[in-house]
Amino acid sequence: MRTELTPIFDYHKSFYKKAYVESYGSFMVLESYGTIVAVINSNGTAELTEHWNYSRTTARHLAEFLRQHGFDSSEVGIPALRKALKNGSINKTTERDIKNRVFEANISRLQTLSAAA
Repeated sequence: MRTELTPIFDYHKSFYKKAYVESYGSFMVLESYGTIVAVINSNGTAELTEHWNYSRTTARHLAEFLRQHGFDSSEVGIPALRKALKNGSINKTTERDIKNRVFEANISRLQTLSAAA
């Protein structure tokens, strides 16, 4: 299910339909300005795509997404995320890889629905 990212920790009242979160069961995807930025897996680990630091606003969307999923405010700033990517505590991925995972999740959903019918 795709929902608009709603600010809870950010000082803005809204992200004005520029950031969305979609859940696929075992992972959740953050999309900012129509581009996949990050994934949070069901085990709580995060993966960032090559677009995670595209703009200041995208970085705000990412910080909000991570904070809403259990990351501390000290872990979501740009310097902290760069360090986490470098030391491997947050994984790097590509937008293409995430799109493939989304495709596979959708196929799995369809197969489940077909089997139930």
